[in-house]
Amino acid sequence: MITVGRTGITFLLAVAALAVLRSRRRVEVDDTSRRRRHDRTLGLLAIVSLAVYLGAGLLPLTDKLNQHEWVHYYLGSKYSSELSYDRLYVCIDAADVQDGLGTAVATRTITDLQTNHLVEAASSIGHPEQCTQHFSPSRWSAFRHDVRYFRMRTPTAEWEATLTDHGYNATPVWTATATLLTNISAANGTQVRLLSLFDPLLLLAMLLVIGWAFGWGTLAIAVLTLTTFAPASSLWTAGAFLRWDWLFLTVAAVCCLKKERPLLAGMALGYATILRVFPGVLFCGPLFVIAWGVLRRRALDRTYARLLAGGALLAGLALPASIVVLGGTGPFHDFAANLAKTATTPFANGVGLRTVLAWRSHQGVGSLYQAHAADPLAVWRAARHSAASTTVLPRIVIAAAFVALLARAGRRVEPWVLTALGVALLPVVVDLMSYYYMIIVVLALVAHEREAVGRRLLALCVFSQFVILAPLPGMPAWDDQQFVLISLATVVTFGLILWQHRGKSESVAGDLAVVAAGSDREPVLRLA
Repeated sequence: MITVGRTGITFLLAVAALAVLRSRRRVEVDDTSRRRRHDRTLGLLAIVSLAVYLGAGLLPLTDKLNQHEWVHYYLGSKYSSELSYDRLYVCIDAADVQDGLGTAVATRTITDLQTNHLVEAASSIGHPEQCTQHFSPSRWSAFRHDVRYFRMRTPTAEWEATLTDHGYNATPVWTATATLLTNISAANGTQVRLLSLFDPLLLLAMLLVIGWAFGWGTLAIAVLTLTTFAPASSLWTAGAFLRWDWLFLTVAAVCCLKKERPLLAGMALGYATILRVFPGVLFCGPLFVIAWGVLRRRALDRTYARLLAGGALLAGLALPASIVVLGGTGPFHDFAANLAKTATTPFANGVGLRTVLAWRSHQGVGSLYQAHAADPLAVWRAARHSAASTTVLPRIVIAAAFVALLARAGRRVEPWVLTALGVALLPVVVDLMSYYYMIIVVLALVAHEREAVGRRLLALCVFSQFVILAPLPGMPAWDDQQFVLISLATVVTFGLILWQHRGKSESVAGDLAVVAAGSDREPVLRLA
């Protein structure tokens, strides 16, 4: 959980950054000295906010890592062929029992990864073969060693809580990369410390590529947005293993587009998409332009065509390579089934339109939580799932409106802006778990073109931290209540940003036709 002190500091940083941007709005464009003072202030706030965001307790090259994340992503990738997506917890239980912890396991509650419901672990104690049959003797011995390594470094209560999460959910492409790294040796301090360097280096690379493409003024706004948006709290993923690769690639794609390197941008965005799926929403704007260009003008915009070609090229290389590494297409089928299961499981920290529309005041966690049940949230999940099933039509209507706004935005904006604006579709097409909203940093880059975007996003950050801080009596205290408010604010803010970039013609079709015609940018590739 986010501590009050940390949240309070982050809230004040967001307020200060928003105040600076609002003050900067009143500065004349030619008042260079005052604008530089504002930029320096934003830069200082960004440095402080980044330091608070990372925290001193989750640094690489130490034992103070996010053990919860390492259990899932180290073990889940290293033993992916044996564990698939639904055996991680029962196999950890079996390893614990063989290490003499049968009494602890007998009283333990774990998540059944076939259903995402909590169950008593005792039911599987007498059947270790449901795990060991998938391992060779040497691999089972290695698995027991690695489980023991992480268990010895994790407080007991945290170890028990780890097994009540939702398992390993990475894509096969991510798994193929990670398994090559994790299988180099048995889990040990040197290996884990070295692997822990990847995310800090990816974060540093992301900051450098933003500075390269946009300058440090936009970099400061992007950092402040990332580090003060409550759902993107680093407590979820800091000190973890390869959890920032997709974000770096998504940011790099927009930066490469800004620097007129569309093929490289497409490769980066294509890789991010097959690593985490949802970054693919950034292809939506370019696809609209391509489709309408072909239908209405029989012409392709070279930039967008090369962007899509880069994505296709990368996918054409990475997917077969992953199949070779993983030994077949089975992991892809298993991932699809796991993704479908996860998509229908309500989460208290979900952010999106479905979370908003499925909210019922009498069906919150505070009302339906059953403390003495094996699965205290089972009734809440069932009620939320039932409520969500009645919201399909309004979700489709609202998503269509957002898509239309994105299509209109393509009338005049540059390719990098249109691509980055694809982020605004996320909350209306999928409910992501909160930490994936680190992707808000991509939308913050649009502040380089329209500073009002930065003000809107920082206002959203202020609101999100205020909701989590809950300083006033009567404010929501349960996670599901807080994330409903944050989800609503996110949908509204992203919608306003799209509205701000809308075209001025009278029909969406007209706007798309103008985009395809390249009213501001000449199409250079015509179809016969």
